[in-house]
Amino acid sequence: KQWYQRRVAVGTFFFFAESVNLNDGYEVAVTRIFHAPLYNVTPRSRKFSVVKEDAVVDYVIPVGYYKGSCDVLNAIFQELEISRNRGHNGSGVATLVLKKPQFQYGKSYGESSSLKIMDTGVDFLIDNNRNGDSILLKMLGYCIDSRIDKLVINHYTFESGVEAGFMYSNIVTNSMINQQKSRLLAIVPVKSEPGYNYYEFTNPIYNPLSVHSFTDITFMLTDVHGEVMSMDAVHSSYWGNTEMIIYPTIITLHIRKIKS
Repeated sequence: KQWYQRRVAVGTFFFFAESVNLNDGYEVAVTRIFHAPLYNVTPRSRKFSVVKEDAVVDYVIPVGYYKGSCDVLNAIFQELEISRNRGHNGSGVATLVLKKPQFQYGKSYGESSSLKIMDTGVDFLIDNNRNGDSILLKMLGYCIDSRIDKLVINHYTFESGVEAGFMYSNIVTNSMINQQKSRLLAIVPVKSEPGYNYYEFTNPIYNPLSVHSFTDITFMLTDVHGEVMSMDAVHSSYWGNTEMIIYPTIITLHIRKIKS
């Protein structure tokens, strides 16, 4: 049988219209998964700041997967515009940016884009030693300590990679992981490429079901450090307009009788 799950995260449920009832001796495996790329902007790496004399105002851009450098630059521009129109930033602090920032968007890959703060005496704060806040600005290619009023970047696509994802579910029996009992359903190679990522198991590993009847299934997908993997929203810029695309996670499960 096949069931599809909209999102993989902590406390995620899939409900059935009717209870699924099975006799003894069944097992389940993940056979394929479609998913969005992993977030490369996380709650730990989404902060930037502006400064005027001794006044510093911190900002954050939305978490998610950003395909390239200009997506991040455009998100910074959007946050400055939102706070300027409101008269304060997301934390309720008065903004230092009073004039509309000047955002120039390049037309194609390899061209440069720029974002300039028009207010006199107001600069971006780029400080690699300030509580690790510079991770976001490193994505734009900045690795220096300085205060500048204009960010100029070349367009480039962020590198993709593959990480090990540990998928847990409430319907499988416990197995021993690092000397601890865990309801591990599958280990999934998680890619981070733009758009939908897909993986199909050639030889899926089956795990015995822990229940004979269920009306819902929970899933949790974590990395090797036990932290939850987030992977549903993709941010994309095109001619200066920001778009957020949602890619629901789709999982195919196969349940079969345990072979004697």
